[in-house]
Formats: sequence, C-alpha cells, structure tokens
Amino acid sequence: MENEEVYIDSNIFLYPILYDVDNNDEAKRAEQFLGKVARSEISGITSVLTWDEVVWITQKNLGKDDASKIGKEFLIFPNLSFKKITLSIINKAQDIFSKNNIKPRDAIHVACALDNNVKIIYSFDNDFEKIKEIERIEP
Repeated sequence: MENEEVYIDSNIFLYPILYDVDNNDEAKRAEQFLGKVARSEISGITSVLTWDEVVWITQKNLGKDDASKIGKEFLIFPNLSFKKITLSIINKAQDIFSKNNIKPRDAIHVACALDNNVKIIYSFDNDFEKIKEIERIEP
C-alpha cells in the first residue's frame, strides 16, 4: 500500500482511543496502521465528518474533556488529508445509500473516497463490503 492513497474510516481512529492496544488486537493493528500514515508510509485521506464521529463517540465513552483533547489532536494528525463534503458528494452518497443497505454516514464516506479517486477504505466495518466500487481492508 505504500504511497497509495487510502480512505480511513472513523473506527480506525477510535479503536486505539477506546480500547487497550496491549489487549485488543484490532486496536493494536489500527494504532500500527496510523503510525504508518503519520510517518508518510501510507497516504491517508478522510472526510471532515470523521472529526464529528471521533469526537462524538469519544465524548459518549470518555467524556467531554477527553473528547475535546482528542478532537484537537485529530485535526492535526500528521500526513492525513481532510476532504470536504460537497453537495455533489452528498448526491453520490444518496445514490449509494438508495442502492445499498448501509448507513447514511457510511454512504458519505464511500462517496467522498470515490470522489477523490480512492478505491480502498480501511475500516473494521464490514458493511463497506456491500459496495462493489470500493475495497475494504482491515489494518
């Protein structure tokens, strides 16, 4: 995957925040993967909406103070490109949502990736496997 641009779903950021990386294999793999992004070994993109998911879930689980700190850190994550969501992307998301049994936010993630010519999404969410236009990979 080196130098290939990949889309990163919110759960990849959340697992190392919410789970003990020493006792949770997925959290450990996510942390190692994010390390590769931070070191520019992998070119990662995500939607600006991922901030909302990361902060919301962190707040629900750890409280507002931790969520505020995590949100600030997330916005300056090294070598991560944040992509805006436009009406065009929402229209693509609407089509994806209508044709597939996935959540609206997941449809936005897929539409954002495809709009940026990215065909790979890193996620622990196997709902993305319902979408033929994108390949889901777990770290």
